Amino acid sequence: EAGRRLLVRRSVVRHSLRRQASARSLEHETLRGGHASQGADLLAVIRAVGAHPSAGVNAHLVPLLADRDLAIATAAAGALGTPGNVEVVRPLTASLRRDDALLQAAVLRSLARIGTQSARQALELVAARHPDPLLRATAEAEAIILARRQGTTLGVMLGANAPDVAVAPVN
Repeated sequence: EAGRRLLVRRSVVRHSLRRQASARSLEHETLRGGHASQGADLLAVIRAVGAHPSAGVNAHLVPLLADRDLAIATAAAGALGTPGNVEVVRPLTASLRRDDALLQAAVLRSLARIGTQSARQALELVAARHPDPLLRATAEAEAIILARRQGTTLGVMLGANAPDVAVAPVN
């Protein structure tokens, strides 16, 4: 029952983030004047190199998290989310300061995919302290799912916010 509620909550939060992001994306594309051909090629490259994680790839993708083109920053955030890529947890978490729902959602998904203790701690910190309630809820859902997948308990900060959630391993 708790697992079903968590999945429903996660779906509602993601749907809300997508709606906000699509409105912002349309506005952003309009402001850019619709020039997306060069950006589309770069986005394809970013996604492709993300499938081959390495220190060199990280060195090229991390600076793109601050790119003024939010589509590029979002693609970089998604590409950096490979299991065990602990070196990018801090830059990803820092990019949550940018006010873009798609970028923030990509960062949270990437932290969950990275799946290390430091990534989970970052998710728990966002869930406990971020000023945006929607982002907090999304981070909380990702942290709970990650804890279940790992068969561990929630951290102290998040556990205090969600005492009714029983954490059990998910196969």
